[in-house]
Amino acid sequence: MTLMSPGLGEAPSLFGFAISSTVVLTNGTTVFTITGGSIAILFLRAECITTNDATAATLQYSFDGTLGGAATFTAASAALTSLAAGTNVAAQLTLLTTAPIVSATGIGVNIGPTMGGITCSEGIITTVIASGPTTGTWRHVMGYMALGPNVVVSGI
Repeated sequence: MTLMSPGLGEAPSLFGFAISSTVVLTNGTTVFTITGGSIAILFLRAECITTNDATAATLQYSFDGTLGGAATFTAASAALTSLAAGTNVAAQLTLLTTAPIVSATGIGVNIGPTMGGITCSEGIITTVIASGPTTGTWRHVMGYMALGPNVVVSGI
């Protein structure tokens, strides 16, 4: 689908999604790279692909911009101990201190943003894993709105 801007001709799509590689939850793993401008994160979740071990790890997300320092933008999730494949951990993008919700039913619960989500400039989104790593594998899925015409988001 092509978006049209009045008087400007064709415009790039402003909405997109990115999917990371399937990885073990390890502290400091880069899951997404943002280049070319800023985004508003509309949803962000981790999906358990292979069952986690008995490690009482937690998941938190951090952003490290090309300017400034790294900062977390969620609180830590509940313990991910022995979670089965199909479990979702959904970031609640209402406050920078809100913990992601763990849902073992295969259905992700997103309270979601009230005014456009968490915004990030150019940089990387990483995982903060306490008491990890785990042996289970996870992939991260993010829906976003580009806040400019040349934004590229890549899953790592």
